[in-house]
Amino acid sequence: MRIFPMVLVAAVAPATSFAAEIPADSRIKAVTVFDERAQVTRNARVSVPAGTHTLVFEGLPAQLLTDSLRAEVGPDSKLAIGSIESRRVIGDQPASEKERQLLRTLTELRDRRDLVGADIAALEVKRTFIEAIGKMAPDAAGKDLKRSDMQPERWQQAWTTLESGAAETFRALVQKRVEQRSLDEQIGKVEEELRRVQTGRRDSLTVRVNVQSTGDSSPDVALTYQVQEAGWRPTYEARLDTAAARLVLHQQGAVSQRTGEEWQGVELTLSTARPSLGTRAPELPTWWIDFPQPRPAVQAAPEARMLMKRESADAATLEPAETLATEFAAEYRIAGTATVPADSSERRVGIASHALPVSLSLRIVPKISTSAYLTVEGGYAGDAPLLPGALSLFRDGAFIGNGRMDMIRTDETLRMSFGTDDKVRVRRTQLAAETSQQGIVAKDRRVERKYRTAIDNLHRQPVKIAVHDNLPVSRNENIRVEILTNATTPGFVRNFDDRPGLLVWESTFAPGEKKSVDFGYAVTFPADQSVPGF
Repeated sequence: MRIFPMVLVAAVAPATSFAAEIPADSRIKAVTVFDERAQVTRNARVSVPAGTHTLVFEGLPAQLLTDSLRAEVGPDSKLAIGSIESRRVIGDQPASEKERQLLRTLTELRDRRDLVGADIAALEVKRTFIEAIGKMAPDAAGKDLKRSDMQPERWQQAWTTLESGAAETFRALVQKRVEQRSLDEQIGKVEEELRRVQTGRRDSLTVRVNVQSTGDSSPDVALTYQVQEAGWRPTYEARLDTAAARLVLHQQGAVSQRTGEEWQGVELTLSTARPSLGTRAPELPTWWIDFPQPRPAVQAAPEARMLMKRESADAATLEPAETLATEFAAEYRIAGTATVPADSSERRVGIASHALPVSLSLRIVPKISTSAYLTVEGGYAGDAPLLPGALSLFRDGAFIGNGRMDMIRTDETLRMSFGTDDKVRVRRTQLAAETSQQGIVAKDRRVERKYRTAIDNLHRQPVKIAVHDNLPVSRNENIRVEILTNATTPGFVRNFDDRPGLLVWESTFAPGEKKSVDFGYAVTFPADQSVPGF
């Protein structure tokens, strides 16, 4: 493809006259979706004679970013692209074809419902008339008996006719009410769909591409532009096979849009670039600090006021996609074609699957819970970073819950938790909680606490278990904290993962093995002071 320079002209004056205006009947071929916008490429096959002409693209979204408009033709084309002009068209109907179609359908359904309502009203009148005749019939029969003028054949014919008419009327009423309910349901569904796609926009954009052709040709012309109200978010499925110690991470993209254009069978690309953030890094102003100045009793001279003003202003300033990774962004070209309706609903597409060998271990935090949580760790070696996103977790084929995927870059360690393990029993016991006084002149209060965590491995295989606990961390030199070594199981890591006070004991439990982890500490502080929790 070759891209020609262009000039965007605001359509406030009549466009320049050209030899011919050629309608460009285009369709959306490709879409690249960013976090908060999308780039749309429309293709049109046009027949262009030699000379200067204008290609007219009609019905484009009025909210498209006109600065992003560009036109392209093939490298062997006889066509040269000149300027591009855009003009807003004010319409009396919704700009979206889908919205117009739904409104037509809604009007037809409501008209049909009104007709059914009219039929029901007419049948109700008929039913009321039949009921009135039925109420009058006994009185008329009684009068015939008094006059000795009873004619059984006539009355039999009358009640047969009345019965038949009543049955026909009542059945028709039921059928019409059933039809009315069905129409109400259809109207509700269309109204709900209309709420999802309705933008209220009646304007559209007409784009005119001025071209020069050196001879008769039928080139493919691509018109590209960006629109807002579209985006995608990463989602993941993590499937763990505990027997094989293998994790398969399925990377997906949830795409949605409300641009007013239907993306039907398009070539879809998801990009990690974020053009909505702008192109220039923010700049910090000079940060001035000073002692507070007394307010002057005399108004400053004009020159001094101007100087003060300037200083103040300074201080206030599924099938894997093709992954194309660069040093700064990644693009995922989705396999095949995709359809994304303009109703804000999400469509999930597969990006990639990553198979990782992982190590399995159990994490126990007895201070908070006596459950053992299965965790996995594995190195990620993909070409592009894994962005944060929603995570669905499966363990040995069973769904166990949802989580959140953190940002993982190439060669970083991926860590996930896969729920509790019922084959590890944990019991936590407080062994001692003692308070004593120390010192002869300046009294100190000393608080000692001791705990024991008993762990039983009920698995038929060795299991690696890590026990997490925390030691109080003092922010005051008069508050002293120490570990009671004679009451604490050795072999722990202090300040694990660079987190002050976090202690971790790691060991491998043989099948059926039972172990205990003891932990004791003391907090000492002046007796005339108080420390929350002690």
